[in-house]
Amino acid sequence: MKGNGEASSTPTAMPASPAASSLKAPAVQAVTATSTAADASKLPAAAVTDDPQDLSDYDLMAILPGLGWDVVTFGLMVITARFSKVEESFNMQAVHDLLAYGVPRLQLFDHLEFPGVVPRTFHAAFAVSTIAGPAVNAFSSAAKDNFDMPLALYMTRFAVALLVVVSLRAVREVVRRIYGASPASWFALLGLSEFHLIFWGSRTIPNTFALVLSNLVVAFWIDNFKPYGMKEVRERNRERSVFGAPPLSLDRERDRKARMKTVATAPPKPTEKGDLDLPTILMIAIAVYATLVHRLELAAVFAPIFLIELYRGRLRLFSLATVITVAAAASIASTVIIDSYMWRRKDLWPEAESFFFNILEGRSQEYGVSPFYTYFLLMVPRIAPVAYLLSFYAAWVDARARLILIPAVFHVAVMSLVGHKEWRFVFYVVPLFNIAGGLGAARIYRLARGVLQYTVTTSKETVEKVDKDGKKTTATETTTTTTRRRLPFSRFHRFVAAPGLLFALILAFVASEAMLQISAVNYPGGVALEQANFIITVPSYYDDDDTAPPIEYPHIHLDTFVASTGATRFGEFKRSEGWRYSKKEGLESPQDYIDSGFTHLVTSTPDFHLAGSGVDHWRIVGHVRGLDYARPFSTAELYDWLSTSATSVLSGKLAWAPRRLVFGVPIPVHVSTAPKAYLLESTTYKSK
Repeated sequence: MKGNGEASSTPTAMPASPAASSLKAPAVQAVTATSTAADASKLPAAAVTDDPQDLSDYDLMAILPGLGWDVVTFGLMVITARFSKVEESFNMQAVHDLLAYGVPRLQLFDHLEFPGVVPRTFHAAFAVSTIAGPAVNAFSSAAKDNFDMPLALYMTRFAVALLVVVSLRAVREVVRRIYGASPASWFALLGLSEFHLIFWGSRTIPNTFALVLSNLVVAFWIDNFKPYGMKEVRERNRERSVFGAPPLSLDRERDRKARMKTVATAPPKPTEKGDLDLPTILMIAIAVYATLVHRLELAAVFAPIFLIELYRGRLRLFSLATVITVAAAASIASTVIIDSYMWRRKDLWPEAESFFFNILEGRSQEYGVSPFYTYFLLMVPRIAPVAYLLSFYAAWVDARARLILIPAVFHVAVMSLVGHKEWRFVFYVVPLFNIAGGLGAARIYRLARGVLQYTVTTSKETVEKVDKDGKKTTATETTTTTTRRRLPFSRFHRFVAAPGLLFALILAFVASEAMLQISAVNYPGGVALEQANFIITVPSYYDDDDTAPPIEYPHIHLDTFVASTGATRFGEFKRSEGWRYSKKEGLESPQDYIDSGFTHLVTSTPDFHLAGSGVDHWRIVGHVRGLDYARPFSTAELYDWLSTSATSVLSGKLAWAPRRLVFGVPIPVHVSTAPKAYLLESTTYKSK
């Protein structure tokens, strides 16, 4: 065997090692098949990414436990900044109101006072409050709105992150079953390197809930790739008898053997091609519900999937139309009934109204217009940097990746026709690019390492047997032998592709951590409101007579900037003690704030309030710093950072402090902060 990636055109199987000679081909592999591939890079795509048959020869990515990926992903999602921006304010306020007041006290809900530009559905808020409710109620008093609001905020984040992690796990587990454990692990690793998936995975923007449902549809779709006809079963069995079959997991080898035996002895045989089974019906129903209730742009993701399944004969047009019609009627009815009641409006379909406002009326262009290429060249590479590059390679060498990428590319192309563009409108294609990228990364890793090639030979021998009566009979005995060898590695993949992949991943993780550091200081409104609750004191009187004036509880006003940078009702946790919080709009002069009777202001414009009549009425109590600007290191600073990083790693001085340090050294970005939110107190307010 040569080290240059070449071998004889008719290779002879090497003598089997003790481990290999003891391998017993299961029933599914009882066929004659000899692989003659000379170069591992020319093997079928499935042969490279499927897992080896011998469990002792797994690569590292194939043996990492799936639960570990879930725990790490969930942990990173929930440790980031807990406050919320304006994009997620509706669902965050709605979850608070459902937990604090419940539907019977609908008149107290925030959305009735501040409805926003277009209405949004309450379906997601109901789901999150249902998950977070038990933990919150365990620490609540009988008065319900006396619950622990900081805990409730964390539980809300946990609930959203849990939904996203479960949906990502569903996709990863299907990838593992269909493509192998190594591509599944690469899928998870690529997700961890993506800032937007980690940071926004626990946030209550409508796109995050749409991502959860989209992931479930993708999982059902890929799971349908399993063979359903006798011909496909035989082809799959022959391929896996040569290259090995992906087990369910290392600790469930018995389940794998039982599953493979079942496939061999009783292959699935549907009554007719195109018949619907329960997973397919659920896939269609979830897709319709997600599109009509949560985000209409998801239609550009699901339409190609349905067309692919129709073309491949796995769906019939009449069956598809029937399920879509029933699911659409149920989805529209549910959103109209629930949201009409919650918004106190008749016949309200929030997603249809949003589509009419943004697309048909073209009002979304008021928020900015970007050129057609923005998604393809700027936004998708930003939200899935490594996976996006790997997808090009995977699409070139692997037909399976090309199939996965069809819905992703179609969705991005359709959304590019809309003038107003934001990354969150193409958030749903990130897992699809991660799947394709995982296939490409697994191929690079395996070809750089050298692929195990299995050779299964079957020999038949005729023997004579003599029974107890002395009669001679002839019998044919079949012997199956499995041998293996490692094909020579590919020079390109070992010395170019693999180092490039490693460098890209390191760069992506550093960039992701830098963006986390920047984002952590970009919520001055939430921090300011939280600090105001501790800084402001309530006056108390100890006179024994009845002449003491009544206690004046704080009346705090939050301006638009503060409300849009983290201040939500979860931060108003002293409301139950008599404190009042207001986001009143339409106040045009400093005197208007004085006449409204506010005792405190949390504002980003103190100069406005300290002018004119307010100069003697307000005093600054404190301020909160927020993001001013961020810039990467200069060339000289970057060189010093790399030297320090290398020294820390080589000396074993490793440290991990999210949002501040990577391996014991500062993240290579300068983050400058400046006072952003101020607390003003009335000079007439008598503090303690």
